[in-house]
Amino acid sequence: MRTALKRLGITGSISIGEWGNLPQKVGVYIFRDSDYSPLYVGKAKNLRHRLSQYTRNMVDRKIKSMVSKAVGVEYIVTDTEAEALILECNLIKHLKPRYNINLADDKRYPYLCITNEDYPRIFLTRRTDPSIGEYLGPFTNADALRRTIRLLQGILKIRTCRQRLKESEGGRGPCLNYHMGRCDAPCQGGVSVDEYKKRVLRAREVLKGRGRGYISELKGELDRAVRNLEFERASKIRANIVALEEVITDQKVEMRRGDEDIIAFMGEEETGIAVIFKVREGKLIGREVYALTERGGIIERDAVKTIVEQRYSRAPVHPSRIAVNILPDDTAALEGMINQVSGRRVRIWSPKRGRVRRLLNLAEENARLILREELIRRVQRSHLEAHRELGRLFGLDAPPATIDGIDISLLSKTGRVGASVRFELGRPVKKHYRRYRIRGKEVDDVGMMVEVVRRKIERGEVADVLLLDGGRGQLMGVYGIFANADPKPALIAIAKGKPDKFYVIRDERAVAIRVSDNLRRLLVRIRDEAHRFAHSYQLKTRKFDVTKLDDVRGLSRGKRDEVLRMILMEGIDNITVDKLMRIRGVGKKVAEGIMEVIG
Repeated sequence: MRTALKRLGITGSISIGEWGNLPQKVGVYIFRDSDYSPLYVGKAKNLRHRLSQYTRNMVDRKIKSMVSKAVGVEYIVTDTEAEALILECNLIKHLKPRYNINLADDKRYPYLCITNEDYPRIFLTRRTDPSIGEYLGPFTNADALRRTIRLLQGILKIRTCRQRLKESEGGRGPCLNYHMGRCDAPCQGGVSVDEYKKRVLRAREVLKGRGRGYISELKGELDRAVRNLEFERASKIRANIVALEEVITDQKVEMRRGDEDIIAFMGEEETGIAVIFKVREGKLIGREVYALTERGGIIERDAVKTIVEQRYSRAPVHPSRIAVNILPDDTAALEGMINQVSGRRVRIWSPKRGRVRRLLNLAEENARLILREELIRRVQRSHLEAHRELGRLFGLDAPPATIDGIDISLLSKTGRVGASVRFELGRPVKKHYRRYRIRGKEVDDVGMMVEVVRRKIERGEVADVLLLDGGRGQLMGVYGIFANADPKPALIAIAKGKPDKFYVIRDERAVAIRVSDNLRRLLVRIRDEAHRFAHSYQLKTRKFDVTKLDDVRGLSRGKRDEVLRMILMEGIDNITVDKLMRIRGVGKKVAEGIMEVIG
């Protein structure tokens, strides 16, 4: 069966007002308009909290104008704030969003320059000129960078002066750094070009994030200093280690130079999400999101093959490599197809370690979050359709927004409690959950249900729809409360069975009805939540029963929980030895022991 692949644009991003679906993670967000054009790129320590601020800060004219034009917001999750800073900078320069002109686009991150002289210098700069030398970065912590440069200059004795030195020429004489032991005076031929460049090469490796071995050496020096009680020296070494580790922390959004696409796929049931990170000239500059649907379930290797075929067979391929988290079976054939279309050699691979693997992990995390959003949206669409069906069922002008599920839990003649849970468009609203101790003398289910509903009416806590756990009796009993009410609330009852049965009022009578699968799933979920809430209250008020069951010899903790569920469902007065023996693993002796402790 053919897999359907579609590019997710605005439909794959979070709509304005859906901030609750955003992850509470560090990352970058992009406001987009109805044409999918970028309006603004920003970074956030917590995406959900940061974006929710836009709905509260509508005083600023620029923000108000931007939000009014935005249709959705796209986001990319990162592991650290440093990665988010660099990714924000890259995206702003690549996308040139309208509302970033006077904001983050003016930000220049610091680079390290290693000059191309015989005796190279290393210095921090915010402007780049390839004719001067090699540049490393950008970096996000300029203070830590300066400390690291000073550290490396001091330990490796790299010069700080601005003289243009050549091996065949002498300088104007050694400076103060030479007399302080921080420089070997290359200006006077104190060190050869080869030896000096070896020192610069080591500093370069440290600054490129490959200085773990050097840090290990410093930690060895730290241990020796502590053992020798050289605490002042140890303090300086420790500060140097912290500065080094802060700079060489891997920043996955900055890779080695090259063009590469990173494809991560995540699937569940019949839905799959593919995230493609686009790396150009060594920088992550954008993200594409694709959704896949296939009836009967997603097969991951086939899904990745479909993504590669449909994404790269229609246009020339720009990247030289395509990294995937799941390698298709016929990779060689796919490479041949892409090579023919693009006219260049393209490799498809699945890295197991290194920087590309870590970036692939980041793409997987983004795909996982987007898949969760798509599944949530699917459930929300299902709930919305269920509420529309309820509106049609009761002849309402609009779909009802709230549903209260009401349940009665009867443990014995004295253990009688009721519970009410509320759902709004398929979501539980815990602040409207209520528990009730039954006050009336009636022991029958109908009388207790009527009491709970009356008390809800007295408190003014009745939802648009009341879902009653029971059959015709409970429905007619509660309907009698509203005999003179105008308009009458929407009432529906659910009776447990295989399958469950649903009843509504028609012509003053309770009649059975058929409901769609969407509505059935929603109502059963609300009924089960009311069950759970009522039973938890019952256990809270009857803790001694649990303690007594712990004394039954041969009754394991798992079987004890099953016995409790039976007691709560059947009622303590209806429990017999024969019923207890229906529980797998509960024999006659154990059942008789249970009957002794529950009376």
